[in-house]
Amino acid sequence: MKRSSILKLHGDLACAPLDLWLARIADSNTERDVHFYVGDRYWRLAEYYENRGWRKTAKRLRLQAEHHLRLSGWNDTPPAVAVAMEVPRPPTFTKAIGRRFRKTPPDDSA
Repeated sequence: MKRSSILKLHGDLACAPLDLWLARIADSNTERDVHFYVGDRYWRLAEYYENRGWRKTAKRLRLQAEHHLRLSGWNDTPPAVAVAMEVPRPPTFTKAIGRRFRKTPPDDSA
């Protein structure tokens, strides 16, 4: 990551309390979106510091990220998976042809 992008992340987090305060005034959906945004920013910073070897700082930032992501309603459970089913039978084709019959059956006594 570039140094300017790290400074931008720090700047975003410095403005986060004001953003959250304004979001509380607006409505709950906006507040959830801001919590998601702030959680994402903390997560990115945690990855950066983890790659630099600053484990304690990364752990603290990751905890902050998880806190904000929980408040946003983010769900990290894996998506549903396909369930095993039996193999369907092959299709059966029926030759259904209609015929017209005479009113009286034919006389076969010849």
